[in-house]
Amino acid sequence: MIGTLLELDVPRMTTLSRKWGNVPRMLKDYINIEDSTIESFYRQYAGHAVQQCRIMIDGGLRLDFPDNPLSAFYSLRPRKTPTGTIIRVLASIHVPTQTLCRLLAEALQAEDDHVKLRFYNALSYHAGRSRPSPRAGSTRQVAGFIFESWFHSFFAAKRKIDCHWVVQGSGDDVGPPTLSMPAHANLIPATETAPGSAMPPYYWLPFKTNFAGIDSALVLEDGIFAFQMILSLEHRSPNNGLRDLRKALPHDLKDLPWRVVFVGPEEGPVESVAKCWNGKLSFPEKKDSVPVGWSAVDPAQRGVIYKVCKFVHTSSVS
Repeated sequence: MIGTLLELDVPRMTTLSRKWGNVPRMLKDYINIEDSTIESFYRQYAGHAVQQCRIMIDGGLRLDFPDNPLSAFYSLRPRKTPTGTIIRVLASIHVPTQTLCRLLAEALQAEDDHVKLRFYNALSYHAGRSRPSPRAGSTRQVAGFIFESWFHSFFAAKRKIDCHWVVQGSGDDVGPPTLSMPAHANLIPATETAPGSAMPPYYWLPFKTNFAGIDSALVLEDGIFAFQMILSLEHRSPNNGLRDLRKALPHDLKDLPWRVVFVGPEEGPVESVAKCWNGKLSFPEKKDSVPVGWSAVDPAQRGVIYKVCKFVHTSSVS
């Protein structure tokens, strides 16, 4: 509307808003600037936005958002209750675009462990601080989005993860102590349908809306590993997503051994979630439950090229 009233280049403003958020004043300033110059500006301040995350969120929830470059990374919107009611006098905080999430994640990799932990704690804290009253914001979703996308890049780079399997009984074939993509495995980006003609081994990123509770799958010749990234002690059931994923794969892969691996940045929460779902995941036509494991992975290791926009297809981070 602003673009139309001011007779600006509306398609250009729309493109800019998808990358940098929808603040009209900023879009108006960017409209005649090269994309590379805009990104350089954000990169200059991304590290500070990571370091000052807690301060920015606290200020936003008080409706006291500072007018400085860091506010370009954290946006305000009306708060929504668990029942869907919108409360316009209370604020919610979010990172508005995938591009900004990517820049924050890249900046996070250059920080020390103390800053990393403070960043994730700030995002998670504000997501759950107001229970059972209305949510303070969607910041945990942002943290989860960053961690999930980073893990896809990490795993696709053939990095190994340590797998700790929750033993379900004597003699159970749980899984290997370490796991990684085979050197000759393919990466298959997010697609709505299963790669019916692909031959294992491959790492597949299915659409999240189609496979609730499952973020990716490593399909090998002798088994399938479904991954779910988590940040907290709470997690919805991955059973439906697991079953839908199995239905989507070619018939000759359906009866391979299946395993579910929960992955998170901290041992405590991810181990607790894995133990919670131990013995509860199965397929209707099979009596045996699916073995469950967990892996704690540092979300900001150097040397991993972060490719969130290429690997993850999603319309928003809200």
